[in-house]
Amino acid sequence: MAKKKVKTERQKMMDKIRPWFSKFIRIRDCDCFEMCICITCGCRKHWKDGIHSGHFVHGLHFVEENEHAQCGGCNTYCAVGDKYALWMVQEYGRALTESLYRLKSNQKKHTIEELEEVLKLYKQKAKEIAEDKGISL
Repeated sequence: MAKKKVKTERQKMMDKIRPWFSKFIRIRDCDCFEMCICITCGCRKHWKDGIHSGHFVHGLHFVEENEHAQCGGCNTYCAVGDKYALWMVQEYGRALTESLYRLKSNQKKHTIEELEEVLKLYKQKAKEIAEDKGISL
């Protein structure tokens, strides 16, 4: 039987931040009916049901311009990199889109204290945007 890998404190903090960051992104991207449009296939789903916070550049964490509402199918099973890249260039321009790739290679590892601040920030931002849009978490 294989040993269960023990998570580091940093990994545990990342696991705490991820759901709050994901809620923030999905609520940010939903309309007044709490529906999100997948940026790659265009399907429309409720922010709590079948919508993910999909990364443009995988491994680049907690950068708001790097994550957007995507349906579970596109985010998990489809090779949609070209569609996502086209959408990113149309939405943000080529310079910012290319800068995200550079940012990943220069991304520093946050300390536990910094991650605690990131957790506080995205809990607050998710709650604020939900309240502004009249959405219950």
